[in-house]
Amino acid sequence: MKTSSNSMQIEDSCSLLLFAEEGRMFSMLVDHAERFPEASPYLMLTILPFCAITVHDGVIFARKYFGSSLPSDTEDINRLRNRTKSLSADGLSFKDYSDETATVVAELSSLMKNHTGLLGPILNAIQPETSIVYYDGLPILTSYVHARYVEKKHGAGSPLLNEEENRQIGFDIGKAAAVNCVVAKLTGLIAESCKAEEFNAVSRDLHFPRLLAPLASKGVRNEACFFMLSELLTQINSVEALHRSGFFSDLLYLKFQSAALLTAVRSMKSFVNTAMSSPAEFGCTADSIKLLSSTIPRKTRKAIEKTADLRNAFVHYDFPTLVGKKGCNGEPPLAILEKGIQKTVGSSIEEYYAMLQDSAARLSSNIAEAIELPSPTNR
Repeated sequence: MKTSSNSMQIEDSCSLLLFAEEGRMFSMLVDHAERFPEASPYLMLTILPFCAITVHDGVIFARKYFGSSLPSDTEDINRLRNRTKSLSADGLSFKDYSDETATVVAELSSLMKNHTGLLGPILNAIQPETSIVYYDGLPILTSYVHARYVEKKHGAGSPLLNEEENRQIGFDIGKAAAVNCVVAKLTGLIAESCKAEEFNAVSRDLHFPRLLAPLASKGVRNEACFFMLSELLTQINSVEALHRSGFFSDLLYLKFQSAALLTAVRSMKSFVNTAMSSPAEFGCTADSIKLLSSTIPRKTRKAIEKTADLRNAFVHYDFPTLVGKKGCNGEPPLAILEKGIQKTVGSSIEEYYAMLQDSAARLSSNIAEAIELPSPTNR
């Protein structure tokens, strides 16, 4: 894991390095947009949820250590960040989640199937409602999951953000990210190469009902359950893709994959515990619920659940709470990180990194096998 020797001296040097590396990430996004404008939309949509997570707590960190006067994140950014937690979000019932997903699917269908006239019904029947984006063959983004992330509160008009509202989210994230970029420059990270490689992703248009069929054949006829599994799969895969492509450093990989895997474990546990009480009510059978539960093996689930405090230290830039102020004072970033990992999961940085990669690969494979999303090329 690479780091900078020229670190600013604050109480929590690990969080400072994390904050600075996110500044380098934002700088790479700007570079990519300038040099690869045609490839940038897929990149920006893929990384957007992680940017929202970053700036939400990053603003608080910047106020504490740098005297920043940045306002708290907007309602749209905060809602986006909260929805990345899927079914594990505080206070979100499966009914609420189902209502949100149903609204999104109906709205996307309405937007895409708008042909009129004599041939309108035929054209609407063959018009795909959704799309999936792939990186190295991995599904990393779907239009329906992204639409839920930026869905507005229920009210008059479309629940989906319009072009101007989407642009405003990017502008607000950019304002907050400016502090990260300054800190990255001060710590020497910007002096390293911020030249991004082209994000080579491909998209495929698909019919949403077709996507539901494989899971239905396994006894799960619940649209929201498919939606949740797609969300968990693409979150895990997008962290992998952003790491492979260089936008996530090793440290950012540890942060965001810890968060994504914990979201997967908690969301699956919430669904299974809720649905098992009355499988038929949730469009499932007892056997199909057990099948879904098996996508996260018990040993893997237990290992990931242990990472909760470490995930919080990453996301909230708060390693002093995890290892104590004395454990942070005067210590280099990776020494603090080593203490945090040792305390929570009892392993070294390298062992934890390997555990995350193994767990992510296992969950990605198991969920993909359950829902059988089409490949980028098969027809």
